[in-house]
Amino acid sequence: MDRTEWSDRLLEVREEERLELAEELHHDLGQRIVVLKWELQHLLSSLPQKQEAKRIFEQLDGMADLVRHIAHRLCPLDLKASGIRAAVEQLIRDLEHSGLAVEADLQNLEPGPGGQAELLLYRVFQEAFTNIIRHSGAEQVLVKAVREGSFLRVSIKDDGSGLKGTPGLGMALMKRKLELLGGKIEFVSGPGTEVAFAIPW
Repeated sequence: MDRTEWSDRLLEVREEERLELAEELHHDLGQRIVVLKWELQHLLSSLPQKQEAKRIFEQLDGMADLVRHIAHRLCPLDLKASGIRAAVEQLIRDLEHSGLAVEADLQNLEPGPGGQAELLLYRVFQEAFTNIIRHSGAEQVLVKAVREGSFLRVSIKDDGSGLKGTPGLGMALMKRKLELLGGKIEFVSGPGTEVAFAIPW
C-alpha cells in the first residue's frame, strides 16, 4: 500500500470510527440520560417540588443536548436527511452561536452529488469553521459558493489575525480530501484568512 492509498484508507477509517462513536453516544449515552431523568422524575413525583430538583432536571436536559450536538458533529444527520446545503447551514449556525457574524451564500451547493463526495466536502467546511473558532480571533465570516461551468468555487473568509506558522494537520487533511474530490485549495493570509477551493460539481 503506497502513501496515497494509506492516506485514503485513513480517511475511511476515521469516518467509520466517527459513525460508530456517534451511534454509541446517541443510542447508548443519550438513552441512559433520558431513562435517568424519567426515573428521577418518578421518584420525586410524590415529594414536594424543590428548586434543587428543577436544577437537576435542567442539567440533565443540558447533558442530553450536548450529547446530541457531539453526535451530530461526528455524524451529520442533516447531510443524510437533507443534503449538503442544510448540513453546512447547521455548521454556520454553530459558528453564529459562538459569537461570530456570518454572511453566507450557499444556493449553488445544490443540487449536490450525494454520497461520499458530499461527506468529504462537509468535513472541509467543518475543519475550516473549527479553525476559525479556535485560532482566528475573528468577528465576521463570509462564506460563498459559486458555480463556474462544471466547477464549484468556495470561499471562506474571516477578518481574524491571519495564518501563523506552518500549516497544521487540519489543513493537510482538508487538502487531501479536496484532492480526492479532484479539487485544489489555497490558504491566503492577511488581513484575515481566506480558504478558497474549487472542485468538480
